[in-house]
Amino acid sequence: MEFQDFSENITKPKSRQIIQLGLNQFLQQIRDLGNNQIVDAAQLHGILLLRRFKEQHVNSLMQSQFEGITNRGKYSDLQPGMYYGQHVNGLREGYGLLFTTCGIDLFLYECEWTKGMPIKGRQVSISNKMWQKYEGQYDELYLMTGTGNWQNEDGQTYQGQWQRNKRNGYGKNTWPNGGSYQGEYKDNNRHGQGIYKWANGNSYEGEYKDNNRHGQGIFKWSSGDSYQGEWKDNNRHGQGIYKWANGNSYEGEYKDHKKHGQGIFKYANGDSYKGHWQNDNLHGIGRFTYSSGQYEEGQWKDSKQVGEHKKYSKEGILLELITYDDGNDVKREKAQ
Repeated sequence: MEFQDFSENITKPKSRQIIQLGLNQFLQQIRDLGNNQIVDAAQLHGILLLRRFKEQHVNSLMQSQFEGITNRGKYSDLQPGMYYGQHVNGLREGYGLLFTTCGIDLFLYECEWTKGMPIKGRQVSISNKMWQKYEGQYDELYLMTGTGNWQNEDGQTYQGQWQRNKRNGYGKNTWPNGGSYQGEYKDNNRHGQGIYKWANGNSYEGEYKDNNRHGQGIFKWSSGDSYQGEWKDNNRHGQGIYKWANGNSYEGEYKDHKKHGQGIFKYANGDSYKGHWQNDNLHGIGRFTYSSGQYEEGQWKDSKQVGEHKKYSKEGILLELITYDDGNDVKREKAQ
């Protein structure tokens, strides 16, 4: 990347206007390379180096070549670019602006520098013709690290901890649709404890693994329904309690988001079923208890009674034998 060297014009201490002149010339060179969008975005977000300097800093201000950064692991190299700011012994030291590219993406850093490396500051970048901005700490590869705030042009934000350009640790993510997540991250994924809130009023608080609800957690719907229990890959899986706003409830086993295994379903009218479930259906041996206290025991298949059932009084006295076929009682016998 070629640029004009204006250092002779800006290294003599004349006035604060000299600092602004050097900055204007630096930004104009970026525009001359056809990169108006990143300069406009930087100015939109207040990338103004002038506020960082006092007049005694003018002697150390100059423009210099940025050598680029290679060997960034899975990240592409930063290409040679240009820097305007403070120097000590020819190295970037103090405050300064640095322009570089990474593939087709553009980066403009405004940072505090030590021995040529960014320590903390902010950046504006252009990727896929959309701006992103970040303010926080950096590592030796110019990657976001430590604690920092990020935002993109769509309105998504993140405030929290970073490592190697990825959300790692604790942070809060918000989306322009009103949704938010606050909790733990690992390699940009929700991982650990966290709270996710949807714009429609739904919420989940609990454990995550690789961006999925996984482990113990409680999901609350805006309708008033709730589920508290075990999750696996975003599905209810294991032991849990589901409560409906209408007063119904289920406590028992789940598999792949469905009632499956042993469980008890309680109806708002006082009836209940305790027994085996399969794919959200009453399936297997179970007991259905009526609000009166009477109950019947027998076999269910796909939520329908099958075969012979025994009906008891609430005191446990056998009242009758009922034979079902596909949910229809086809024979009744009074107990002797």
